[in-house]
Amino acid sequence: MQQLKYQHNFFLSITVAMFFTTILPVFEITPVLARQECDTIREVPPSSKLREIKIDRFGIVFKIPGNYRTTSKQSRGQSIEIFSPVEYEYLECIKRNRITTEADSTAEVSIVPTGGRYQTATEFTKSGLISDNFYRLIKTTKIAGQPALIYEASRKGFITAIFLSPDKQLGITIYTLNEENNPNISRIFDEILTSFKFGTKTAEPRTIQANVPVNQVATKLSANNRKGCVDDRELKKGPLEFYILYDRENASSNPRTLINIREKPTIKSLAVHTAYSGNPVIILQQVAQNDYCWLKVNVTTSSKNDSTSYITVTGWVRGDLVTEDKSP
Repeated sequence: MQQLKYQHNFFLSITVAMFFTTILPVFEITPVLARQECDTIREVPPSSKLREIKIDRFGIVFKIPGNYRTTSKQSRGQSIEIFSPVEYEYLECIKRNRITTEADSTAEVSIVPTGGRYQTATEFTKSGLISDNFYRLIKTTKIAGQPALIYEASRKGFITAIFLSPDKQLGITIYTLNEENNPNISRIFDEILTSFKFGTKTAEPRTIQANVPVNQVATKLSANNRKGCVDDRELKKGPLEFYILYDRENASSNPRTLINIREKPTIKSLAVHTAYSGNPVIILQQVAQNDYCWLKVNVTTSSKNDSTSYITVTGWVRGDLVTEDKSP
């Protein structure tokens, strides 16, 4: 019995040793082999034919090459990652092999509902809703007709475009990482920016014309009949930026004339704020009153109590006291 016991222990030891020397190494090298199988050096050029990506939830449309793919993540907002054919193939491969690693995308479009809390792209960059890792401002531009900022991050080649929707309900950031200065990546980024459009559906219902009597709303206003009207067709698309307060009658004698911002669209209404001629405004709405168009505007000015802080006031101003901002 004792000899059989020793023989049993001997064969058990041999079996365990064979298991650890033959079976376990297979599990150790499988991820390495799988990762190597996923890696590829071939490159597939972007298709010249574009296809539209529609985000129905927010009424947003942009274009990417027809052979590029996307993935999407949703929470309160939504992020869409854009992958080249090779990047997407690698992404699928690492998923199949359950490899813990990341696949870099060519670009990413991120949409965040803001509730209308920010009136400019600059304010949105400071909101804390997006990364503030901005190294330098490359340029200011327009995307989908909206003022936009193009930043470079402290990481070389990481470029971000930042702008708001026309109704200020959405903040949009478009990222790309192009460390090697690849012309294909630059092209995809530019195609997204130039093709980006806003539809009619946004994260929040529009309230631009709320609480205004129907008979006051100007559906077809003509500048020939009334003074100070803006293009009603453009205004229906969303708030108008790049306008300033401007008193033509007193511009030569006093360029810093104070202009009243009123509670209602009439000169008999209470002035809720005063702002200097030249102060930027955002036009939200217009109504017809006798010979003039009155404009509902947002005015951001320094606080009377603290010149280092700013406040935004909403009110009405007669249209002939507003003009386009021609400054570069």
